[in-house]
Amino acid sequence: MKNRARTIGFAGQSLELGSDRTLLWREKELLVAADLHLGRTLTGEAAGKTDALAADSAALQRLARVVRESNARKLLILGDFVHGREAVVASLIRVVVEWRKTVNAEVLLVRGSYDHLPAPILNRWDVEPVGDTLLVEPLRFRYKPAADRPQPQICGHLHPCARLSKTADSMRLPCFVVEPALLLMPSFGVLPDGYEISEKDNRVFYVISDGEVRPI
Repeated sequence: MKNRARTIGFAGQSLELGSDRTLLWREKELLVAADLHLGRTLTGEAAGKTDALAADSAALQRLARVVRESNARKLLILGDFVHGREAVVASLIRVVVEWRKTVNAEVLLVRGSYDHLPAPILNRWDVEPVGDTLLVEPLRFRYKPAADRPQPQICGHLHPCARLSKTADSMRLPCFVVEPALLLMPSFGVLPDGYEISEKDNRVFYVISDGEVRPI
């Protein structure tokens, strides 16, 4: 399915919120994806099996397609590219190596809590770590929100979702959460869990549903 986007203004910048759970800052030719959690299923008896890599391979193929369609020159992974060092087995390393050959863009990594990877692996993947924050004026990209915000922040980590109604059986959908100085990214990886963000003044939810991004 083709990535559809909704353009919003944030901190004076024009940003495109994608239905594929990405953010495009077209002026900077920068595409952002958060929280892939590659290797999440590669535990126990599933480790190394081909079918255990299916979800990761699909997510990476989807990301490569969005990079191509966006014409981005840089791809920023906003934390938790992998699901811990124990998940980075030989089969996953090979999958990421092959994926990297299909991505004609510089790949940067804001490190998340799971991303303590040896330099040789990141070098083999041609992924450049940039610490826990990246400043691209006037925006600061962080793994998770900071209490003090000298610049407007774009963050991952929380896997935000929103409930469509107040009933117990209502759907929870992945979403972008936008405040005047904070933008939370949905998880790019298809995870069963998510943090339900509460409503408050000056907070807007953009849910992802049926291949579209829409405010609620």
